[in-house]
Amino acid sequence: MSTTVSRYFLDSSILIDYFLGENTKIKEIVDSVHILFISIISLFELRRVMLREGIEVKKIEECIGHTEEKYIIIALNAKICKHAAELSVKERLAAMDSLIYATSLSQNAIFVTGDNDFRGKRDVMIIA
Repeated sequence: MSTTVSRYFLDSSILIDYFLGENTKIKEIVDSVHILFISIISLFELRRVMLREGIEVKKIEECIGHTEEKYIIIALNAKICKHAAELSVKERLAAMDSLIYATSLSQNAIFVTGDNDFRGKRDVMIIA
């Protein structure tokens, strides 16, 4: 019997909710055996939100360390940036959103987000 391994790409909103929220569906996905990707931009956004919320530096470093160990972090490149610019215009997405979404599409993964701006877009799972 073969096992299907799911590939999920987590939006920054999911990472932030994982560390700061109480959504059990997010915890199920993140704590599963699935292959999990994030954009390098999400490290910036996670740290920025935690600093803004006044989280102590030690806790921030623990969360960032966990993120760097658990997820496959995908950097931006020219191909992703080109696709993101096209998506931004065509899909009416903000710059950061289009960069993260284009990165997800480059990995043939399901984009998991809490952001309703992605409703109806391909390969997207919205968790409220």
